[in-house]
Amino acid sequence: MSFPADVESFTSTFQVNYQNGFLPANPPASAFKDSTYSIWLFLAKNIPFLLWTHPGEFRKQVDELPLLAFNAAHDENDLPQWRLAYSALSYIAHAYIWGARAGCGLHENPNDYENPIEVLPPNLAIPLRQVSDFLGIEPGLTFSSVVLWNWKRKLPLGPGVKDRASNLEVIFSFTGTQEEEDFIITSLMVENAGGVALRLALDASAAAGKKDSQSLEKILQQLRPAIDVARGEMARLKAASSSEVIRLRFKPYVVGFNNSHNGVFYPSSTRYSSRGQWLKLSGFCTGESSIFQALDILLGGQDLGRLQFAQTMRAAMPNAHVEFLDALAALPSIQSYVTSLGETNKPLQTVYNEVIISLKYLRDAHFDIIGSFDISPTTRAPAVNSKFARPFADRYPFKSESKKRVGFTATEPRIIAPLGQ
Repeated sequence: MSFPADVESFTSTFQVNYQNGFLPANPPASAFKDSTYSIWLFLAKNIPFLLWTHPGEFRKQVDELPLLAFNAAHDENDLPQWRLAYSALSYIAHAYIWGARAGCGLHENPNDYENPIEVLPPNLAIPLRQVSDFLGIEPGLTFSSVVLWNWKRKLPLGPGVKDRASNLEVIFSFTGTQEEEDFIITSLMVENAGGVALRLALDASAAAGKKDSQSLEKILQQLRPAIDVARGEMARLKAASSSEVIRLRFKPYVVGFNNSHNGVFYPSSTRYSSRGQWLKLSGFCTGESSIFQALDILLGGQDLGRLQFAQTMRAAMPNAHVEFLDALAALPSIQSYVTSLGETNKPLQTVYNEVIISLKYLRDAHFDIIGSFDISPTTRAPAVNSKFARPFADRYPFKSESKKRVGFTATEPRIIAPLGQ
């Protein structure tokens, strides 16, 4: 396959932003156009308050939700609305299943809080399945709902206001803590830095397709430091992920529904309680980020020992992003072009090898963080204090044949590339 003439149109076909990778071209929606769905926002934004300040109140309010069908338009203009609905409902679903006990403190009486359960109410399960089917994604918490579609600017861009990590905040949170917000925003910074590297890697593939060794060498010289910037953000993420709050209070809520024999039951009827489906879902994992697989595919630096894991992670990615990864494999190969020149172009060969080494370091750092997220959801958390219980104020088809599911089974300031307009 030759390289697309219009790379921005090519990437946007798969809901990928040429400037910032898998992050949306504009900030995610943080409010619904139709106030009918405001109750979903209220519950999702007040999870910490309702879970621990008023034990039992969260599940009670979810049980009393009206059954709503989400009626946003089926087009790209309303895509942010679908993503907002998905993020809100997936947060509510995980808080409902795991309950307050999953994140209660070591010095608290767990009997004061409700236990995890295995059945969602139909008034939550049905709309969650509807919006996730539209987006082509698992009907539970994923990297997309926690990171990619879960942020907003505190202040709009303008004179004196730049995109810094300090100007971003999350929309939804399980703990209402600064530690959780730092972890998510730092994950966002990794995605943003990776998006810059992805743009350069696409440009490099275009140069390889034209057999333009001079342009390719110049692009690769820019690509290596871009990957190193992403690795620097990854180091900050490692530090953020080691927080006790993240390890013991946040992680129990973002794990998947695959730890029990059946998983979680998603009813499909309000009249007949036995109608529905048991699902085992992946849950949130930093391995679900598409940016690392995209760089591997374009640059030819795949680690064969980790390919099976990468395929497994695709089960929790949006269909559009999975199809983008498939499409990348058909683009002109940078590795094949550099190899074909052999010793006749040593400078190009050298800079390419340096890029691959930088990519390996980035990938290793990424897998280090993935490993640190592998904990049991029953791990008890540290005692709650006042700040932990504080809530924050406040064109894609349903299915994709190419998606292979493997089982439903902070240093400031940091200036980043503009996250949309």
